[in-house]
Amino acid sequence: MEIQEKVFGLADMNAISNDLLNQMNGFKVIAFSGELGSGKTTLISCLCGLLGVEDVVGSPTFSLVNEYAYLEDGNQKRIFHIDAYRIKDLEEAREAGIEECFDVDGFCFVEWPERIEKLLPLQTLKVFLSHTESGNRLIKILK
Repeated sequence: MEIQEKVFGLADMNAISNDLLNQMNGFKVIAFSGELGSGKTTLISCLCGLLGVEDVVGSPTFSLVNEYAYLEDGNQKRIFHIDAYRIKDLEEAREAGIEECFDVDGFCFVEWPERIEKLLPLQTLKVFLSHTESGNRLIKILK
């Protein structure tokens, strides 16, 4: 298992997103863990922007899943953005169709993945975000 770590500030979000995008090669599902306010949705929004998503990207806390479109090599692809924060159990996740989102021609970004961990595919890129004492953020990427 490869682990990468980097401390960054909000001004570095685009650079961090670009680095992460380069590491997503071969992964369809990317799981974003971290406490409230650690930057999960902001990072996902930056990634979507880099991929060419034109829709407004926001947290799907109440809808559970947002879907965005982007073009790659002239082909339309999709991103499913899941926020599992409000999911009570695995049965609720299954009933909401969460598992179908993992088999996407594009990407599936999951916030609060620990709530549906047993449903995640083995080939999931794991991203952990946390606050540092200096007020910056720490990103850890596990492949």
